[in-house]
Amino acid sequence: MRDQETDRRVPPPVDGDELDDIRSLLDDDTIQDGADFSIDDILSEYSGVSDVLGNTPEDAAQAPDLQDMPDVPDVPAYSDSDTQRIERISVGAQKPVQTVHTSAAPMQENEEPDVRQTISAQVNEVMEEKQTGTPKFKKSSPPSKPRHHAVHVTDEYDGTPPPQPASKSKPAGPVLSDDLRSFRGLTPADALAKARSAVGYYKWRCVLTFLLALLSGYITAAPSYGLPLPSFISYIKLPFIYLFILSALQLIAMFICVSLLADGLRMLARRRFKAETLIFLVCLVNLLYTMQIMVKPELGGWLPYHCVVILTLFFGMLTRALRYEGIVRACYALSFSSGRYTPVNGVRSSKGKVKLVYKLEPAPLEKRLMDRLWEEDRIEHFMYRFSPFVFIATAVFALIASVSGTGKISFLWAWSGLLSVSLPGGLLAAAVMPYASVAGRLAHFGTVLAGPRSAELLSETRSVILQERDIFPTKMVSISAVKVFSGFTPEKINLCTLAVLKASGSGLYHALTASLSKAPVNMPLMENFEFYETGGMGAFVNSDRVLVGTANFILRSGVRIPEGINLKNGIFVAVNMQFAGLYPVKYDVMPSVRRALVHLTRRHLTPVLAVRDFNITPQLVESRFKLNPDSLGYPDLNERINYSSYRDGLEDEPIAALAVDSTVNFADAVSSGRRVHTAVRINLILGLIAAILGIGLNFFLLIVRAPSAITPFNVAYYTLLWFIPPLIVSFGANRR
Repeated sequence: MRDQETDRRVPPPVDGDELDDIRSLLDDDTIQDGADFSIDDILSEYSGVSDVLGNTPEDAAQAPDLQDMPDVPDVPAYSDSDTQRIERISVGAQKPVQTVHTSAAPMQENEEPDVRQTISAQVNEVMEEKQTGTPKFKKSSPPSKPRHHAVHVTDEYDGTPPPQPASKSKPAGPVLSDDLRSFRGLTPADALAKARSAVGYYKWRCVLTFLLALLSGYITAAPSYGLPLPSFISYIKLPFIYLFILSALQLIAMFICVSLLADGLRMLARRRFKAETLIFLVCLVNLLYTMQIMVKPELGGWLPYHCVVILTLFFGMLTRALRYEGIVRACYALSFSSGRYTPVNGVRSSKGKVKLVYKLEPAPLEKRLMDRLWEEDRIEHFMYRFSPFVFIATAVFALIASVSGTGKISFLWAWSGLLSVSLPGGLLAAAVMPYASVAGRLAHFGTVLAGPRSAELLSETRSVILQERDIFPTKMVSISAVKVFSGFTPEKINLCTLAVLKASGSGLYHALTASLSKAPVNMPLMENFEFYETGGMGAFVNSDRVLVGTANFILRSGVRIPEGINLKNGIFVAVNMQFAGLYPVKYDVMPSVRRALVHLTRRHLTPVLAVRDFNITPQLVESRFKLNPDSLGYPDLNERINYSSYRDGLEDEPIAALAVDSTVNFADAVSSGRRVHTAVRINLILGLIAAILGIGLNFFLLIVRAPSAITPFNVAYYTLLWFIPPLIVSFGANRR
């Protein structure tokens, strides 16, 4: 019996005639000019391997057992040079070629591939790839239509998808915010300490600035509303003292906010406008008007907008405090883990939008994701275009108002009033307010959204890839002991099934290993692994043809299943076209996974089932989680394998990181990013309405000569009133 098994494992000897036939298959046109290998090199390598395996019956009898021979490492084809790949093809007689089959036709027990055709096909494939310059396995979003091509899966699959080549063209780096450039290159711990210090710096300055704004507003409104004031504070009796006090309050506020104004002045020197530049101009124009009426009282007549200017300084400082608060909360979440995080990436479409989001294996934190935290948000980028427009428009409107109509109006006073309403607080904090609010809640669950820019990328997301461990973690899959048939032993069925499941990368391998009282130490020799779209997989294990899959797959493969077996979910095994055994499988539901799936479907996100477990289908998910199967994505087998094999690439966008890897955190990160983007967009619209409406209304009142309606107190009231809707929208984004 031992001799028969040895003869069946050893390939037939190759004589000189067969080598001549192989030479005829590999014509000289196949080998490219200038290549460092030839047909003779290939044949000599193949002949050498044949000599080792035995060219004569006597040599075959003395050849070592293939199980005792060391396994040839299955290095991915695209990572070797062409010469090394051709050399490995000669050993391909005992290497598996994993293929996705569209149907499972009955297979003969002693079916063996033709060695010459295999070598010829693989050599032609190598030369074609060398001429086209394209790798065999490409990292791309799978097409909607299936492509029936070879899908390589390593024999020693450890749960990590096969590596994929990086993109040749590196994407442009993120545009860092001016406030956060000093954070680049810092670790999460260092960034957390620095951001906390910055939050403390800006928070107490915000409090002082707001108190100065209240004091200035009281002094401005007291004469009109009959509020008590000291006798020396009177614009009618002592205008110089009155204006001096208001100017002093503004100067104190400007000194407190000196970092904000310094950035605005620096950008003005570079001839580049931003929000800080416009705030600096508001302060400057208001002070110039105050100095003008202090020097020439006849040019006055209307109170300057000191309280509104100080309120604008408060909104600018609040924006910075919230920006650093978001950094603190994100870095706090990154401090949960001991150095390993689960990255969440997005696949860009041809239009630059992230339509698909996937999760990777836990890994050290990437620098790209940290840089995304310091990236310029949408409002900062918008203000580069909005600020110059406001500066020019308000200057033109103030000039028109000062020279038209009856009665004289100071140009500086009109310009100061128009600039004061051009920067509502809701517009300045439109991005940082919702992000800081959401980041605080996510941080408690160990989830990090990589800045407001990541939220913008998630705005077009429609699909979320979920793998087997996301839907049914290993501890929720229970596999009972094997029931054997046809005289097979449980040990043999366990070994054969484990070998096939391990090569497939399915989570059933870990579940089956956990169910066994004693896991095998050495796995048997496995060759020619194949997936089948009809719900199964197959391979040669110790020269035995093993099929593993559903009952329907086993029946369609031509194997008869004994009557009386009515098992809905299970692992059916056939060996050499004989039904060998089955494992009953039970899938339990984790409540957090149920919440995550409901959370995604309610927010119009499609969970894509990128599974290799043949039992996990939309119907199973529907029955276990009470979901509509139409709300789930279940692509073809080729696409499911591609989706489940996604690896990080330079062309993909880092979106989030999970210090605590769970399906509910993954779903929460994606949906929270979409809510943040929606809140930012609403805040931007509300801020633009407040600015445009305020400028237009002020200009109209100046033209019709009704300046009494645009007093500093009324403008301050208008600014505070328009800050309430963005505040409500930002806190509303924090709901789950």
